[in-house]
Amino acid sequence: MTAAASPNTRIEPASHATSGSEVLIGGCPVSDLARQFGTPLYVLDQASLTGMARAYQAMLDTYPGESLVLFAAKAHCNMGLCQLMQQLDCGLDLVSGGEVHTARQAGFNLANTLFNGNNKSDDELAYALAHGVGLISVDNATELEQLARVAMANGRHATILLRVAPGIECHTHDYIKTGHLDSKFGFDLSQIDAALKTISTANSAGNSPVLTLAGLHAHIGSQIFELQPYQDLATTMLAEYERIRRQHGLVMTHIDLGADWASNTPRRTTRPVSRPSPVPSSRHWLTPVMPSNTPTPNCSLNQAEAWWPRPAPPCTKSAASSISPNWTKPTWPLTAAWATTSAWPCTRPSIRPG
Repeated sequence: MTAAASPNTRIEPASHATSGSEVLIGGCPVSDLARQFGTPLYVLDQASLTGMARAYQAMLDTYPGESLVLFAAKAHCNMGLCQLMQQLDCGLDLVSGGEVHTARQAGFNLANTLFNGNNKSDDELAYALAHGVGLISVDNATELEQLARVAMANGRHATILLRVAPGIECHTHDYIKTGHLDSKFGFDLSQIDAALKTISTANSAGNSPVLTLAGLHAHIGSQIFELQPYQDLATTMLAEYERIRRQHGLVMTHIDLGADWASNTPRRTTRPVSRPSPVPSSRHWLTPVMPSNTPTPNCSLNQAEAWWPRPAPPCTKSAASSISPNWTKPTWPLTAAWATTSAWPCTRPSIRPG
C-alpha cells in the first residue's frame, strides 16, 4: 500500500465529501447528524476504518506464521465497532471489564481478544475468565499471583502472555513511552525467570494447572514514526522467546509486538519519516530478524493511534467534529450505529458480572 493510498495519511475520513457548503461523511450531511443527535458529536467513518484494517492485515501478509491485527478498544469501544472488527477478521485489545462486557454484548468472539492493562481487579479477571477471553496479558509479578489466585478460586484456567519492558527507546513524547527499562508497564527481562517459577508453583498447587504461558507481549509507545525501534523490539522479543525455549524447554506460541504507528496530521506532515510507508510491511522490519532455528510464533499487533487521526476542526455550519477512522456495516441504520453523543467512554465502567 502506497503512502498516497493509506487512510492514516490524511485527516479527512475516507468518505469525506463536500456539497456546496455542506460536509458529508458516508453520504450523510454532518449538519443533519448534528440536528438529529446534538453536539458535540463524534462521527465514525466505516470506509476509513475498513481501509486501515485491510492495510494492517496486508502489512502482515509476508509474516511466515499466523497473525492477527487487534483493534485497541481503549481508543473507542461500543457494540457497533466491536461488530465491525469481527466482520473485518480483527481481534480486540481490551483494557477493562467494561470493554470485555461490551465486546461480549456485541457478540464478539472473545477467543480473539487480549485482556491488557496494569490494574485489573479480581472481579474483572474473574469476568474475563468466565466468558472465555482468549489471552490475558500479565503486567507484573503481583498480577501474576493475583490471576493464579482468581483462576484457582473460580475453577478456571488462564492462557497468558507476559508483558515485557524490553528497554527500547523510541522518539515520541515521554508521556507515551512505555517500553523503556524504568517503565511502570511490564516485567523487566531480568524478572522473566522468576515469573516462570511463579507459574510453575501456581500450577503445582492445585489438582490441575491454572496458568499456561502462551508467549510474550510488549508495547514501546505511541505515535512512533521511525521503523528502527520496532525492528529492535522484534529482535529483543524473539531473542527472549528463544532463550526461554532453550533454557526452560518451553515452546511458546504467541508474540505480541504492540505497534501503534503514528498517524499523520497537518501539524505532523513536515516531520521526517524513515519508514517506507505509513503502514510498513513486515518484510521491512520483522521478517529480517526472524531466527531460522526458532519455531515461528503466532504474531499479533495492537493498533489504536494510527486508526484515529486527530479530530478535524469543527464544521462551522454544524459544529460537529469528524474523526477519520474505519468501520463495518452495522445491523441498524448507519447514523444510529456510527454516531454517538457521549464523550469518549470511561476505560473502567462499573459492571455486574454474570
